[in-house]
Amino acid sequence: ASAPYPHASVVGEDLFQTGVIPGDTDYRIYRDHGHMPGMDIAYISNGYIYHTLLDNAARVRAGSMQRNGENLLATMRSIIASPILEDPSGHGEHGPIYFDVLGLFLVVYSEATAFVLNVGALVATAVVVVALGWLTPSVLVSFAVLLMSLLAALLAIVAVAAVLWALGMQMIWYSTPALLAGLFACPAFLAIASVHHWYRHLV
Repeated sequence: ASAPYPHASVVGEDLFQTGVIPGDTDYRIYRDHGHMPGMDIAYISNGYIYHTLLDNAARVRAGSMQRNGENLLATMRSIIASPILEDPSGHGEHGPIYFDVLGLFLVVYSEATAFVLNVGALVATAVVVVALGWLTPSVLVSFAVLLMSLLAALLAIVAVAAVLWALGMQMIWYSTPALLAGLFACPAFLAIASVHHWYRHLV
């Protein structure tokens, strides 16, 4: 959280650890074989040339190197001064929830805090809905249709991803991110529209 130019998200870390993104760094050796805690720092621009013949230092912007150095220096100073180094127990199994806000600062809190916030928001929403009399049959039906639409969109995306994976083309979009619109956004939109079309004709 002490980095002057934070750009981080626990969602990205979780995705990377699932193996969905076929990337790797030298840190994996220390993590898997040495069981050493550490931190991955990676550049994401032009990621499709990573570990290819096109990969060279000229493609890394000088400003990126400068910001990386400043972030690393500030982070190391913070880690060295942290009491966690003296007693790391309780910090290994469950990592924190973190994300940056427009690259200005990093928000960090524990999983326990996240649970309280999520449950609190759910309870507060339920109380407001009941107190204002919004819990009507029509609202419940609309909510159910919305959930069905989201589920249909998710299934459409998973289906496309499964086909691409089977064809060995799961990262075909990486060098041209605009392909994401046609490959995933359009099927998801069609799935949502299909659910609403079905419901309109049902009633």
